[in-house]
Amino acid sequence: MSLSIVIQFLKKYFTVELVIFFYFYGFLMNFPILTIYVYERISDEKGFPYQNLSQSDDGNGCGGDDLGQNSTLRELENEVQTLASQLGMTYNLTLTLLSLVVAPLWGPWTDNGGRRKPALLVAILGACLEMVITLLVMYFNWSVYILIAGAAFNGLSGFATVLFVGATAYLADVSSKEERAFRIAVLYMHVFLAGVISQLTSGLWIQNVGFIPSAWFMLACYVLSGVWALFFVREIPRGKNNGKMVGFFSIENINCFINVFRKQRKAGRKNFLLLMVCEGVIFLSTLGIAGVKGLFVLRSPLCWGPHLVGYYFAFEGFVHGVGSVVGIHCLERCFKELSVVRTSLVSVILALVMLAFSDRTWMVFVAVVVGVFYGVADPVLVGAMSRIVSDEEQGAMFSAYEMVIALMQLIGAVLFNTVYQATLALTFQGLVFLICAAFIIIPFVLVSFIELPPIEDDEKLKEDDELELKQAQHASRE
Repeated sequence: MSLSIVIQFLKKYFTVELVIFFYFYGFLMNFPILTIYVYERISDEKGFPYQNLSQSDDGNGCGGDDLGQNSTLRELENEVQTLASQLGMTYNLTLTLLSLVVAPLWGPWTDNGGRRKPALLVAILGACLEMVITLLVMYFNWSVYILIAGAAFNGLSGFATVLFVGATAYLADVSSKEERAFRIAVLYMHVFLAGVISQLTSGLWIQNVGFIPSAWFMLACYVLSGVWALFFVREIPRGKNNGKMVGFFSIENINCFINVFRKQRKAGRKNFLLLMVCEGVIFLSTLGIAGVKGLFVLRSPLCWGPHLVGYYFAFEGFVHGVGSVVGIHCLERCFKELSVVRTSLVSVILALVMLAFSDRTWMVFVAVVVGVFYGVADPVLVGAMSRIVSDEEQGAMFSAYEMVIALMQLIGAVLFNTVYQATLALTFQGLVFLICAAFIIIPFVLVSFIELPPIEDDEKLKEDDELELKQAQHASRE
């Protein structure tokens, strides 16, 4: 392989993808570390000996025993679990609701303004501010509820929602419609890869250096992401729509966002809306349940410690990342697009059912393997939505998509955390995962009513657009 081919490959797949990689390295490392930090702080305040009971290296989990349904330790554990779940729910509410104020406007603004990079930089700045507040809480032992203030700053910047708007719209600018689903899958693979490396080492960071150095490292990841976006992501000259810059909070910018949902399309407005509903329900279940997973493995009979939590989320990220890229490449050769989506959803349902009945460490890890095609459905569906809308609406479409994801993730977090808190006293701990699996049946049924535009028609649509442009130019000269 010649050096020029290698350089071209790096220029194609390692621009905005590395911005995502560095950002999510810090963000996904923050997830288990912050969860365990809050859990330890609350346990110490309530007198629950979590660190003494947490999983040892032999893998037995609480010594292989439950704490006893009516014991004092059981009552303390339920109290700590409830407080940690409530704080996590409040944190997610703050982060997501505030991000929804600005996230819908970034995509249309970048469409009209012709630049994607500001959407990347503002999200990274918000993450840096949140990490500074987290460091202050850790240094001065402030109340863990001050972490919600950090979530507010991050939310007002648009959070990862706006970062993905900028990144996916950028990919839409530089890729053809035929390869768009694969490029988005590669982008997600960078997220999963970042999760594998960061969470694989998160437990080691906590055990060997503590929470504060770990937080400094996460801040460094965000800074590196911003530096890469600023100096190594090349803006694609696109020009401004109508030759003028549209204000961020202008009515015109808001209408661009609303038109994504109400505009009639050649491929069918109904198909577009059904695709969006399917995406929303999928993310309600898959992302909304993430916080509950963290609490589920911390409690008895599993009682995982920091290192095993990190290993689990790293393994999950690796399996899902490889499964998404390889799954799309292989399954699309054998099945039609919507059948690929159905295969992915069946994989997710079986994984959630397996997790619901897991009371041993090995069962939790097997559930991850069962859900190997977890990440296949989303790139296929979002690639189809991107084909339905015009090139001038890519930013607005991805804003709508990310807004729906954020909103449904929020609803899922509130719903499943509430269900989890209500079922803490039950002997069967996995009911929340069975309810989550039931929700996945909804998009599994809905995809049967969707008709996707064939990819081979994209070149014809491009030729039609060029013909319309030439006719308009000819008419203007006359």
